[in-house]
Amino acid sequence: MKGLDEKLTVSKTYSINMLIRRFERGEVRRDNPFQRSPIWKQYQKDFLIVTAMHGWKVDPLKICEEVFDDGNSVLWLTDGGNRYTTYHEFRENMFRIGRNVPVPIIKYRSLRRNSEGKPEKDENNNYIYDIIEFNMVGKKYKDLPEELKDRFDNYEVYVDEYYECTSEEVQIHMQRFNIETPMNTIQKATTHMGSAAAWMKNITKDTDCRFFYEFDNYTPNEKRNGTLDRIVAESIMLIYHPDNWKKTQIKVGDYLSESASEEEFKELRTYLDRIYVLENEDFDIVSVFNAKHTFIWLALFAKFTKLGLEDSRFADFIREFKYKELYRKEINGESFESIDGDNRSSKDKRVVFGKLNILESLMMDFLSINKEDIVESFETTDRFDAFATKFENTELMEALGVPMGSDIDRIAAQTLMTVCGKTDFSDKAIQEFITADEYTENNIEDVDLYLDEVNEWSLELPAGTTLLKAKYVPAMVGFVKYTYDNDTNTDALNWFKDYAFQCTKPENDVQKLLNDMKEDFNSYLAYKENKTA
Repeated sequence: MKGLDEKLTVSKTYSINMLIRRFERGEVRRDNPFQRSPIWKQYQKDFLIVTAMHGWKVDPLKICEEVFDDGNSVLWLTDGGNRYTTYHEFRENMFRIGRNVPVPIIKYRSLRRNSEGKPEKDENNNYIYDIIEFNMVGKKYKDLPEELKDRFDNYEVYVDEYYECTSEEVQIHMQRFNIETPMNTIQKATTHMGSAAAWMKNITKDTDCRFFYEFDNYTPNEKRNGTLDRIVAESIMLIYHPDNWKKTQIKVGDYLSESASEEEFKELRTYLDRIYVLENEDFDIVSVFNAKHTFIWLALFAKFTKLGLEDSRFADFIREFKYKELYRKEINGESFESIDGDNRSSKDKRVVFGKLNILESLMMDFLSINKEDIVESFETTDRFDAFATKFENTELMEALGVPMGSDIDRIAAQTLMTVCGKTDFSDKAIQEFITADEYTENNIEDVDLYLDEVNEWSLELPAGTTLLKAKYVPAMVGFVKYTYDNDTNTDALNWFKDYAFQCTKPENDVQKLLNDMKEDFNSYLAYKENKTA
């Protein structure tokens, strides 16, 4: 009998179809008493199936042959039980692919057929194929086109097979397959996050995210042990889901798996990039962004962005906070410093929101802004709600991604206000506009027209263009109205493509961005006229 040291091992590949047949015939068993039961969650199953459909390689399954004293033997599946179970369950139509699976679009070639079902040929008598994009979300195996059923059935599963093992050697192999450094709490939480984990890693693993990687406010160990992941996850919770704040990392992961959106992570990345610019201009403000408090300061910055002020004013406040010792200033009997010294957990809801509320009060006082003028949730009318719902479901807004919470009301109202000729887009003005209910049906129809125009323009731009974000829609609609009012809309598209390419840091204030677009467009028209004169 061969021992472990002689490594009688063979690496093979089986199609999924063949692998399932081997198990069904009893050639391989997966009920070894030392093998744990399947524990994968739905998003893990979804990701594996999509991985197979893309043809991406997965680590090998492990099969061990256990030889008994009487000479008989059995092949055990000793590693990869979750993967095999997932393949089998999907093949048997036991689950659908969930909506949060990454990269759900599968491309394949399909033979073009005419109305009679006969294959079409080109002028050279070659068959014509079309490239089809198929969305896996919501699909079972039975819902796949034949081409993709074949692709799944024939997907090659890598298998390492270990022969002539004793029972003890099988156990040793199983222990060996599962040797790994135990995950810490943050890392375990990441495994609960579903698609949100990939969105998070797009930030924390990107060394071009200079907020995290250029300065020394995060130690090398914090960059390795998942601390950056925790910061991003907690920031998403505090900014976009404050009412559902969770104290423990695992609960944060579970919640984000079900409730977070990719748009939230993308917007957070813009916050990090904007703050990096401030840090790069003044290194003194870096220190407040540490492993303990970064998520709170990011939540504060998110509130700041709704004020329509230059980012430099946020940096001014941080300097005031540090050098004028605002962290010791008491509000309602408590200061940032006193709450920070509380014996409670730093993730306790009272501690987190206590710090954030004090920072917000200090910031608003520093900026001489009445907090009462900032609207967290607008009081709307049935008529406005109908408009906002229609606005939210337009092709443009669905393509750009709809922001969370009251932001959709804010953006919808600002868009309608630009069409109505308004110039004050503060929260107070928005609330007054909604309450007054003075816009006409013609105004709403104009919004529809201008949104369609912006959508047509957006199709001419590459993905990732900075200007293609929901918050810039009001200014873009206002600009389209301007071109229609001045009979220059036929010249606008060529200008817009060049402007959007160069406008990497758009103004956040609606009126300022609209004015900038008008000014740049008029310069373009003047140049064009002089060139043709």
